[in-house]
Amino acid sequence: MYCTAIVGYLKCKVNEIKRDSAQTFPIRRWHQMRNTLLIRLIQALFSIVALWTSLFFAWHTLSQINFTYPLLHDLIAIDETISEYGPQNRYKRGFELTTEDERSRLFNEIIVAVNHDGQGLERIAYRNPEGETLDTLLRQPEVVHLKDVANLLGTLRTISYVALGLLVCGIAGFWRWRLPFPRIRNVFAGTLISCAVVAVAVVAYGAEALFYQWHTLVFPEGHQWFFYYQDSLMTTLMKAPDIFGFIAGLLVLFSLGYLLITLRFVRYVLTLRPLP
Repeated sequence: MYCTAIVGYLKCKVNEIKRDSAQTFPIRRWHQMRNTLLIRLIQALFSIVALWTSLFFAWHTLSQINFTYPLLHDLIAIDETISEYGPQNRYKRGFELTTEDERSRLFNEIIVAVNHDGQGLERIAYRNPEGETLDTLLRQPEVVHLKDVANLLGTLRTISYVALGLLVCGIAGFWRWRLPFPRIRNVFAGTLISCAVVAVAVVAYGAEALFYQWHTLVFPEGHQWFFYYQDSLMTTLMKAPDIFGFIAGLLVLFSLGYLLITLRFVRYVLTLRPLP
């Protein structure tokens, strides 16, 4: 009799546990889904911040090597553009006499200036092969435009410093709470797919049309940003806008390289965590 009572009691308890589990399972399932989504969101945001900082590092690395201007000078036939349009310039004379090294120096001075709030743009001058100064490179509308570029870069630089801070905080968060780090393969695949989508959109819309539309939206109204070759040695020196397509490609390649280095470095750092 006692055995029958005990068995009956145990059956009741088992049924109660089953009922409680059936009631709490949806709640636990919801918490698991919520935590998973939160982790995925954190991983995605970390990947975006890492990509932005990689772009920041890529820009400054390319600035140090003059955006490979000597290579582009020959690759996209900048010398031919200068030979044709230099003599046609309405405001400056003798630019077609400059050497390839002189043009590379001028381009580098522009890069240095726009990376330093536009300082010294008015003083950039070009010389003939004998080293004699011929004239200043930029007219006032070009100086204004390049200072607008410098202001834009300054804003992006500030955003990049914030992104660097967020990147460090993200690494600390992965370390402190032992969150699963995103797979490098997945991050790279997502980045490449995004680049491909952007490239298709640019081709579909038209690279030159998009370039002009972007200038209209970004730069202050009333500030000249379009210059004919006959009016601007800056445009002739760069063979704009052709050179910007190659610079964009270099930025993408260098950014992907820095992204890979960053992700691998962070993953290595996280392996140094002590066991719980």
